[in-house]
Amino acid sequence: MTDNKVNEQPLYTGRLRELIPIVFRNILLSIITLGIYRFWGKTKIRRYLWSRVSFRGEALEYTGTGAELFLGFLAVMIILIPVLLLNSFLQIALQSKPHIFIAVQILYGLVFMYLIYIATYRAQRYRLTRTSWRGIRGGMSGSAITFANKAFLYMLLTIVTLGVMYPKMQVALQKYRTENSVFGDVNLEFEAPFAPLMKSWLFSLSCLLILYGVMGYFSYEFFEAIKTKPSQAEIFQLVVGVLIALTVIGILAGVAMVWYSAVVIRHFVSATKFENLSATSIMTVGQLLKVYIPAYLVYSGLVVLFALTTALKSSGGDAATFLILPIIALAIFGTLIPIIIINRFIAAFCANMTITGAFSAARLLQNQQDKPGYGEGLAEALEVDAL
Repeated sequence: MTDNKVNEQPLYTGRLRELIPIVFRNILLSIITLGIYRFWGKTKIRRYLWSRVSFRGEALEYTGTGAELFLGFLAVMIILIPVLLLNSFLQIALQSKPHIFIAVQILYGLVFMYLIYIATYRAQRYRLTRTSWRGIRGGMSGSAITFANKAFLYMLLTIVTLGVMYPKMQVALQKYRTENSVFGDVNLEFEAPFAPLMKSWLFSLSCLLILYGVMGYFSYEFFEAIKTKPSQAEIFQLVVGVLIALTVIGILAGVAMVWYSAVVIRHFVSATKFENLSATSIMTVGQLLKVYIPAYLVYSGLVVLFALTTALKSSGGDAATFLILPIIALAIFGTLIPIIIINRFIAAFCANMTITGAFSAARLLQNQQDKPGYGEGLAEALEVDAL
């Protein structure tokens, strides 16, 4: 069968005016059902997003169910709850032994970090097995344990090198995920040297270190000024000044990381191949910043509200009633903002990617790998996955 020449972009037609009502309905039903409906709500959002992504005129389909996610969550919680109870018991029992207490908490932190890596791999496997195009579904082999081992060791390497080897970690983990991913009967290929990322990462890391150094300087000056017992008006000026400085620093640090993320996207897209198909991305920092503008605006707004609340408190006013505004803003941030960012990111990702090569969908055979029987319960329990 002759392959067809391909030179086109995937198409995303999702709209926020369609997504937001789904989100609000999910929130309402989750409240009524004490959180149980969120698994079915998440499934509805996934089905919407998947169905709005198409390639060569054929849309993706998400076939997972809310019941699968719910059962996966229950299965994990049966194991996780005793572990959490044990940790609580140890916190109480070891209060008189601070050194042992700290060591136990560090150990628990490392264990949960390891579990997070397992959760992300299992979540990706579940989603791939529930994703189909023209009736052909995806799949994922490999081992979540092997992935977690790799991730954990690379994390330690990154820490030991003070963050320098972070690109090496990214490439290694992406390679394992991609090369174990399959669509139909064809495995994806991934070949991305980490050296091209190193220069960009060192620039971003340098920017971050400089910005955090400036942040430390402002914090030091603030606490030194507090020691002089300033007046309420002077405290207000100090708080507002520091918050403005920290906001600017936070935004600049975010820009540095977004710039690096755009570099990673372009590098990883060009390194991924599917049979005779390859892809390129022209994602820029400006386009990616537009994705995160809502988060930046909310972040800045919360800082302003916090500053006003602090000002009220320092002037003897009743700040408690004013705190309702940050609480409402945080509620909006925790529900709508992630969906807005996801919608914007998918749109930008598809619009800036071009797929080229030779391809015949009729040659694809159905994936014969076994599908997991239930959803990504560990990711749900640890809340490490927005979708």
